[in-house]
This record gives sequence, C-alpha cells and structure tokens, in this order.
Amino acid sequence: MTGKKQVDLLLTHGQVLTMDEQRRIFADGAVAIQGRDIVAVGRTDDVLARYGAAEIWDLKGALVRPGFVDAHLNVTFQLLRGVLPDFWSEDTAWRELWSPFWQTVTPEEEYRAALLSFMEMVRNGATSFVGGATVFDLSSIFKAANQVGVRGLLGEFLWDLEEQPLRLRRTAGECLARIEAQLDEHPVFGPDERVGVCVMVLGMNTASDELLVGAKRLADAYGVMMNFHQSY
Repeated sequence: MTGKKQVDLLLTHGQVLTMDEQRRIFADGAVAIQGRDIVAVGRTDDVLARYGAAEIWDLKGALVRPGFVDAHLNVTFQLLRGVLPDFWSEDTAWRELWSPFWQTVTPEEEYRAALLSFMEMVRNGATSFVGGATVFDLSSIFKAANQVGVRGLLGEFLWDLEEQPLRLRRTAGECLARIEAQLDEHPVFGPDERVGVCVMVLGMNTASDELLVGAKRLADAYGVMMNFHQSY
C-alpha cells in the first residue's frame, strides 16, 4: 500500500457511466470516495494503483452512474397514496381530500411522509429532488432529507389568491415576508449545501402578479433559483 493515497471507500469492477464532458464509460471501472467527495473515477486497475481503502466493494459488473433527479416531488403527499379515487373530479378531490389534508397535516406527519419519499427515491436510484413548494414545516423535511442523505431544493406552501384553505391564506406581502424569512432561517441551496431552500411559490393561478414579481426579485437578490408550478 506504500505510495497509495488512502480513501474511505473504493467501488471496483463496475460498469461506470460518468456523464462527464467526454461521456466516458468504463466497462471495468472504479470510483474512489473520500468523505462526501468522489476523488477519482477510471479503470479499476488504474484507480487501484493510486488509491487504497479499508473498505473495498467488488461490484461484479454492476452499473455505477450518477443519481437520477426527481424534478417534481411532493414529499408530503406520500401520506395520501392510494386514497384518491380515479373517478373523482378535481372539485371533489379538492373538497373531500386536499383541503382537509392541508388544514390538518402536522410536522410529525410531514416528517414521516418525507422520510418515506426519500427512502423510496434512493431505492429507485434518484438522489436529488425539487420539493414542489408543498410543505408546511421545512424543519421536518430538512430532518428527513439529511437523515437519508439526499440532495434537493425546498420551499414552503405559499399561495395568496382567494378561496384557498384557511391555513394557506396569506396576502402577497405576507408570502414574500415568509419567503425572505426562509432564506434567512435555513441553508440556501448551493455547492456547499446538499439540502437548501430557494424561492418557491405554489404556482400559476394560485399566485398573484405581485407575489410572482416579488418572489423573482427575492430570488435575484439572494442569487437562488425560483421555482413554481406552471399552468397550475
């Protein structure tokens, strides 16, 4: 092992799909991992010549690839899987399911729903997500995301147009104040933060022009992404 750099984990003898600029594929590839960083990718013989580790996995030809990205994940809605009948109209679903759920869901329920969401994501090969602005208690979702180790963007449920459930009723000014508070209270998503907030509102037909324009200004001011549902 003399002269070799020691890392935490070596994945060897996998089919490594890199998705780098050259789109390289190593039929017998290896990955060296130190802490949270991938420090080397290449042919197994080349990587083993440069790196050693106490923990080495022989993948026996299994595929190694970057994680998928779930670009629209409603983490809290895992609690309602299988509940919504196919024959219900949107109005019925709103009245009988969504509105009562949004009025009553608790931080503990959101935490457990998020934990299930993130575990299923990882089990199916997705490692990153966009949270969909459909959570009420960001701290609960951060807790679940950090436990599982996924990477993603989060934002609270914000909506300023009329006829929303009582729990969602905010003015545009109140929504913007809440967005700014999120950006100050929680980590902002970026290269050094695996899970973080950005600017999120629920989306079109739920947000006034005042809210959308104000949200964009906050996104520009903080240098973060703005996300919302299109054609909601």
